[in-house]
Amino acid sequence: LSLLPHERYSASVIRSVLSEMGIIVSGGDRFEGTPEDARLIMRTTSPDLVSMVRDINKWSSNVMAR
Repeated sequence: LSLLPHERYSASVIRSVLSEMGIIVSGGDRFEGTPEDARLIMRTTSPDLVSMVRDINKWSSNVMAR
């Protein structure tokens, strides 16, 4: 869970990753709505958190818990 609004959290993560790669982003973050002509380019799904935690705890593997 993030304590920041999802837009700010995402911007912060992207800035951090780019910074680790030596790429400095100047200026502030911009938050705008999705353009009317935008189209979906990818969709992904993942197991829900309850299922993942259950699997980790079921096997009680220290490697999986990291």
